Amino acid sequence: MKYFIPILLVFIFGCATGFQEHTGRRGGYKVVPLKDSTYFTHISTFSGNAYTNNEKARIYSKMAAINFCAEQRKIPFMGGINNLTKTFRDTEVNSINGEAFSSTVNRTYPKYSVYFRCDNELYYVTAIPQYSEVKPELLKDYVSDFKGGIQIESFTHTDAKTNLKKNDVLIEFNDTRITNQSDLAMALLKVSGKKTVPSKVIRDRKFKKLELNLSNYITDYKAIILAHLGEYCLNVKKIDQKNVRSCMEEEAARINLKEI
Repeated sequence: MKYFIPILLVFIFGCATGFQEHTGRRGGYKVVPLKDSTYFTHISTFSGNAYTNNEKARIYSKMAAINFCAEQRKIPFMGGINNLTKTFRDTEVNSINGEAFSSTVNRTYPKYSVYFRCDNELYYVTAIPQYSEVKPELLKDYVSDFKGGIQIESFTHTDAKTNLKKNDVLIEFNDTRITNQSDLAMALLKVSGKKTVPSKVIRDRKFKKLELNLSNYITDYKAIILAHLGEYCLNVKKIDQKNVRSCMEEEAARINLKEI
């Protein structure tokens, strides 16, 4: 009987946290509204226990957002994944020949979160040509706020259709002052579905107003959701590669993706 209790405890507590709503020490996912965000409306967080696979925890944080929006017949527009995983030193008690002894072990508790909003938009802008940040002192003769801008670097035939040119310095995009990479990232999020956007650049040391053509950078967000579902099928459900497509279709039907 003295060996039965430790084995029973491992059976009860040695299970990884599955895709479930957050329940105390077992962990799980939870979705809460954001109060001070200018763009995203909710945050989805998944917390695992010491037995939870790190990759599964990352995917579960996204799946919680997908399911939340699917209930509203909408599509989740997600930001980047935040890794909040922590490792703690813990004491583990073991028994050999009836004698107990303790040892110190490291236990990792995976935790991921993602900001998102539920949207009816089917398309969003993914990027513009490659660029680099321009320091404020280089633009002091052109702008009065002593802030930087974004300079267009590499260029392709597709990029040329935007109306931008190599070495243009983008300082305004969709009526938003662009000073660095973060400004541009947020501005791109806010033009979901637009094919042309009013902008201002510095070209050949002169200001120029442009209507940027973004049609080549617009992506169907449903395709991205399907990619997330494919990741879930492969890495969580461990579906064989040849059966991934049918798994994706089943998951898409489950969240009514085709009806959104």
